[in-house]
Amino acid sequence: MAVPEFTSFFLPVLKITATQDQTTNAQMRDYCADVLKLTQEDISELLDSGRQTRFANRVQWAKTYLQKAGLIASPNRGTAVITEEGKRFLKQHSKGFTIKDLESFASFRNFSGSRPRKKEKKALPEINLLTPPNEQIENIIHSESEILATELLDEIKKAGSKAFEQLVLDVIREMGYGIDGRTTQYVKDGGIDGVIKEDRLGLSEIYLQAKLWDHNVGGPDIQQFIGALATRKAQKGIFITNGDFTQEAVNNAAKSPLKVVLINGQDLVKYMIQYGVGTQVYQTYELKKIDHDYFESIS
Repeated sequence: MAVPEFTSFFLPVLKITATQDQTTNAQMRDYCADVLKLTQEDISELLDSGRQTRFANRVQWAKTYLQKAGLIASPNRGTAVITEEGKRFLKQHSKGFTIKDLESFASFRNFSGSRPRKKEKKALPEINLLTPPNEQIENIIHSESEILATELLDEIKKAGSKAFEQLVLDVIREMGYGIDGRTTQYVKDGGIDGVIKEDRLGLSEIYLQAKLWDHNVGGPDIQQFIGALATRKAQKGIFITNGDFTQEAVNNAAKSPLKVVLINGQDLVKYMIQYGVGTQVYQTYELKKIDHDYFESIS
């Protein structure tokens, strides 16, 4: 099963704090994983940023929301205790509770931006409280990246075959796979469009084939590329296309005694976005958190 919405962690987080004098974050996570019957795969799933697990992130946000409502407190770093208000609330909501229940506390409304509604006034747009704020930002970035990827593929088609060869070299070079990328200067290149030197002495080279096509790359195309590599006694090759590869093409690359990497259009634009080829940053936002080390250093 997938990691549930972070509101599902409200009750187990409050319950575990009610069972002992102080609860550590690790104990909180262990209890939540057990109660919600999460697998190791669920617990290990990373956020898109790759910096934290989705599970740990949602437990932490559940803890934050309960703190903002005054149901738990954090007297020491990485710990939590239930408050008297929390004990009363848990008795009344032993089966579970939602964000709407937390909005009965003024401290939580101040945190979330919720306001009591008046029938005679139009309700203000509400923040999506069902998803932790940092995940909302990641979801927005993901959606924007998908739109950008589609636009990049269209732009690539307009650029033409020669420009596509140079674009491919730029992407590979930005990925750190060569110090001297160059496109071949002759027309009959025998299935090779570019060469990347992996070291300054040229002891190892990667050969490239770039195809700007309106159809998928098939098995015979990959077989021809493998033959071109063998003719040059090359050990590594990368075949890149703006489209996709047939299953036969994938199988031929996998069975080759040479190292052949296939990059389709979706992977290509993903790398372009990641390494800033043909893209640029137009807006930057900063998310800051408390520097606990600083406060420990001055206390």
